[in-house]
Amino acid sequence: MNITGIILSGGRGRRLGSVEKALLHIGKETLLERKIGQLKLLCAEILVVTNNPERYAGGNYRVVRDLKENIGPLMGLYSGLKNSRTEYNFITAPDMPFFNIKLWQKLKSLLCRFAGDYKVFIPRIEAGYEPLFAFYSNRCLPAIEQAIDQGGRSIYSFFEQVRVRQLNEQELRKYDPGLLSFININTGKELTAVRNQILGAGG
Repeated sequence: MNITGIILSGGRGRRLGSVEKALLHIGKETLLERKIGQLKLLCAEILVVTNNPERYAGGNYRVVRDLKENIGPLMGLYSGLKNSRTEYNFITAPDMPFFNIKLWQKLKSLLCRFAGDYKVFIPRIEAGYEPLFAFYSNRCLPAIEQAIDQGGRSIYSFFEQVRVRQLNEQELRKYDPGLLSFININTGKELTAVRNQILGAGG
């Protein structure tokens, strides 16, 4: 089953000084380059969804602009799915630097087994859904359109309208014991901690 990797790069990084988080460096590579390196052998194509496409020119990926601005991550998801050439898509973000391939493979195995029954395959920890390490069908588009029309901004705004297959925390920890896959960078302190962890471990 071909999968498109969709990287939502719409975060404004206000707590980091309103920088483009995807272009921040960890060692010699940007967060975006790190994410692409994690996905390139797993996905048929990689899309980057952004409001600043001019900053992403020249990469080995396709750049997609949000179809409407200032609506939040739900519009990023919608824009990515609308432009994808495959039915199922893995959605993530550049500021989530840790990627557990065993967890990815477990979610994909559920997708391959239950693709006809569910439209979203997503981890759920005690705090809630992890929508940026999840698989989505483009058959979600009508439900997303409806959620946007009703003022929805969060990715899970449309979940009540589709069948969602969850992977619970107990199962998740079998593959990613520390749940590192869901760590994201929002502050300078978090960026420093991630840099120290990655560079201290040799990348």
